[in-house]
Amino acid sequence: GDTMVYSLVNGVGDDNNSLFAMEANGTLKTAVSFDYESNASVYSIRVEVKDDYNATMEGNFTITLSNVNEAPTITSDASLNVNEHQSLVTTLTGTDSEGDPITFSISGGDDSAQFTVDGTTGDLSFTSLPDYEIPVDSNGDNSYEVRVLASDGPLYTELGITVTVTNGPDPDFTVIVNSSNGGSTSGTGAYNDGVSVNLTATPDAGYVFMGWSGDLISTSNPH
Repeated sequence: GDTMVYSLVNGVGDDNNSLFAMEANGTLKTAVSFDYESNASVYSIRVEVKDDYNATMEGNFTITLSNVNEAPTITSDASLNVNEHQSLVTTLTGTDSEGDPITFSISGGDDSAQFTVDGTTGDLSFTSLPDYEIPVDSNGDNSYEVRVLASDGPLYTELGITVTVTNGPDPDFTVIVNSSNGGSTSGTGAYNDGVSVNLTATPDAGYVFMGWSGDLISTSNPH
């Protein structure tokens, strides 16, 4: 049989020829990088095939761009400064091209044991209030290294974060709030006299807030 030679040619339906490259053996390749989220999804090209006797035939082809799942992106800063005696470090943020929900977790870092993260809200916090005068990071320099992960289910991305604890006035008192089961709490921190502290309990699905116990006894939420 004759050897067939293929090429892209001008003519009706050649609207997107410039975005593709055709090898002589008929292999069609892209000449640019396509992104489903920002580019058109349907493309038109015109192809010519020629045999050993220079007989030709032309035809139009439609190429449809398919979407594929992409890993989420973490948009939070990789370098943070936090005052001592402060629990919350930052609220992690991220984006996902397909709009899938993002779940956050801690994946490593020399000081990962010093942190916790809420997988849904992205709140990254110290497990205990940091004290500038008594650093507990791996090399004792008040720079804490933690690696966080953002996942959309099948795919994930990671970010290394350095949290630098800065010196500040020592507080008058410290409040520590914990949930016993089935929910989360906020309000843990170091405070000065005269400051109002708002404690909030958020029950998980299927749970109901019953009340505070310990040094504070109350059924009000928030308190």
